[in-house]
Amino acid sequence: MFGMDEYRKTIRGSEEGEIRISALVAQLQAPASFSLTHDLPNETVLLTDQTTVTLSNIEISVELFFVLLRKTRVTIEEAFSITEYVDNEDCIREHGMARNRPFCLERSLAVSSLALENIGRMPPSSIGCSLEVFDLSDTWLINILPKLRVHEDYGLDISVYIQAMKNTSLEYSNKRNLFVLGRVKSMDLGGYAVSFITEMRIKKGNTMETFVLIECGCDFPRILGEGDNSI
Repeated sequence: MFGMDEYRKTIRGSEEGEIRISALVAQLQAPASFSLTHDLPNETVLLTDQTTVTLSNIEISVELFFVLLRKTRVTIEEAFSITEYVDNEDCIREHGMARNRPFCLERSLAVSSLALENIGRMPPSSIGCSLEVFDLSDTWLINILPKLRVHEDYGLDISVYIQAMKNTSLEYSNKRNLFVLGRVKSMDLGGYAVSFITEMRIKKGNTMETFVLIECGCDFPRILGEGDNSI
């Protein structure tokens, strides 16, 4: 599978290892589609950026989820959720075996255009999770926020700062739609992330402990022009 990328890093500089993995790849043919289940096939399966991986009736670790986003074409169907990655625990489970431990989704790296395409195709509220912290820095993964279905037993801390915007990121960010959040304990948006404030709605009765906007000079006039009660 895509684990070969990590294996290549491990054996880099080893001629014998490179020959061995090249021979293995030559024997494999990547399928056009692959349905990920908790019962993995016994044989090795090669997944590439041309493979459509279907996620349905399954729970996977957040780390595996982001690998799939970067390396394959992801399609989400019903009953899908993500959970924290824990050493010595299965990273793939049936959806009914979901672990409800709250976890933190934290990322600070740029994402590939394939990952953004995958996120753009996902239905709203299609990713179940018990999330307590959503913390991003200089990554357009904020686009995944409307796709999350956060368990409301836990208040959510949201912190996102995006300093720079590339043309590809702007293309995806312009496709945002209105989305609703449940319990939010705090919200801290900075830079271009401020522009998302007009896309969010928080359920009535929610009281935030802190609410911070740090603008970059480009979106505040548009936000203020939305009128009263628009946020």
